[in-house]
Amino acid sequence: MDAINPDSIALKIPPELTDMVFSYLDPRSLSACASTCRAWLSLSQARIFETIVASPGKATRLQQLLSESPHLGKHIKELQMGITSPDDFITVLQALAGYLGSVRTLGANIRGALPPIPPSLADIGPVETLWISIEDEANFVLHLAQLLREFHHTCTILLPNPPLPRITSLPGSDADFNALSDALHHLHLTRLELNGMFRLFDKCFQMQPPKNIRILRFDLFDVHDVPESRSMFAIIAAAASSLERLQIEVHISVGRVDVPEWQATAVLCPSLSRLVCTVHPTQYTLILALLSHITAPQLKHIGIRLNFWIVMDRFTDDLRAVSRLLQDTRRFPALRLVNLTMRGGGILEEWNEAKESVEEIFMPLIERGILSSNYEYEPDSDDGETTGRSPPLEDEQDWSDSDEEESTSDEGEE
Repeated sequence: MDAINPDSIALKIPPELTDMVFSYLDPRSLSACASTCRAWLSLSQARIFETIVASPGKATRLQQLLSESPHLGKHIKELQMGITSPDDFITVLQALAGYLGSVRTLGANIRGALPPIPPSLADIGPVETLWISIEDEANFVLHLAQLLREFHHTCTILLPNPPLPRITSLPGSDADFNALSDALHHLHLTRLELNGMFRLFDKCFQMQPPKNIRILRFDLFDVHDVPESRSMFAIIAAAASSLERLQIEVHISVGRVDVPEWQATAVLCPSLSRLVCTVHPTQYTLILALLSHITAPQLKHIGIRLNFWIVMDRFTDDLRAVSRLLQDTRRFPALRLVNLTMRGGGILEEWNEAKESVEEIFMPLIERGILSSNYEYEPDSDDGETTGRSPPLEDEQDWSDSDEEESTSDEGEE
C-alpha cells in the first residue's frame, strides 16, 4: 500500500472502524501495520505502547527508547512496574516520569519499606487507577496514604493480593490512619477492590465516610475472622447511599458460619443494581446474611456462583432461605434476573441429585421466569479451596449499564 498517496484506502476507512479492528491485533500485527501504511503509524504506536511492563531488565531500555523517541510517552496509558525493590521502584518511576504524562493506570508490587515519595512522580500522568500491593506490614498504611496523596486523581483502588496476611491487629499509628483517611476523603473514589484489609478501610471510613463509591469487590479468605467479616459489612453500609455494584468472593471452604456472627444492621442501598456472590456451600449463610440485611429497591440482577458441590444435604435449609429472600418483592421489587452457576465435581450421581435439589429449591424463581442457571460439572474437582478470581464487574457481559444491553445479555445467557 502506498504510504504517501493521499488517496490511500487507509485514509477513507472511518476512524471508528479502524480503531475497533486495531483493538483486536497483537503487537506483531500492529508493527506490520505501522510499517505498511503511514496513516496507521500513530494508531499502531498508540496500541503497542498503551500498556507497558517496566521490569528490571526492561526499564533501562524503555528509558532509552523514550529518550530517543519522546513522542511515544504520550501513548502509555497503563504502567505496570515489575520492580519489587522499593528504592528501584522510586528511582525508575522518577526517571520515566519526565517522558510520560498520560498514565491512567499504575500497578506495582513492592516488597519492603518505601523511601519518601517525591512529588515529581505525579508527572507520569493523571493516574485514575492504582493497582498496588505493598508487602511492608509496619508502614503499609503510611505508604498507601503517601501514594494516594501524590496520585490525587485516583478514583479506583485495587489491592489484589493480601498485603498483610494473618495480622492480629491493624498496623500504623493514629497519625498514619488520619493521613490515609484524609487522602481517601479527598479522592473522587468510585471503585474499591479489596483482597482482605477490610478493617483498615472500615476504620478510615468511620473517620470520614466515603462519598462516591459505586463499585465494591471483596475477596474473602477467612469467614471465621469475625472482625474482618463485620468490617466488610460496615464498608458496604458506609458506601450504601452511592453503591451500584457489589461483588463478594469466598476463596476457601471452611465450617458453617452462623448469621448472628455477622451482627450486621439493616442497610438501604437505593442505587444497588448488581450483586454477585461466589461461595462454597458452607458459606450460603454469607449470602443469607447479606440479603437479609439489605433493602435494594433498584436491584435488578443477582449472580450466585456455587463452588465445589460434594455434600449438600446439610446446607439445603440455608439455600432455601436464600431462595425465599429472593422471592421477597418488597425487599427487591425490581429483581428481573437471577444468574445461578453451580460448579463442582465428585460422583456424577451425587452431582445430578444436587442439581435436581437446586432446581427444586429455586422453582418459584424458575416459574417467574427470572432464573438463568448454568451447571459446570468437573469430574476431577475436589471439595476444597476455590481457585482463581471471577472476572471483574465491568468485564462481565451481564453487567452492562443500559437496559437494552441487559436485555440482549439476559437472552443470550438464558
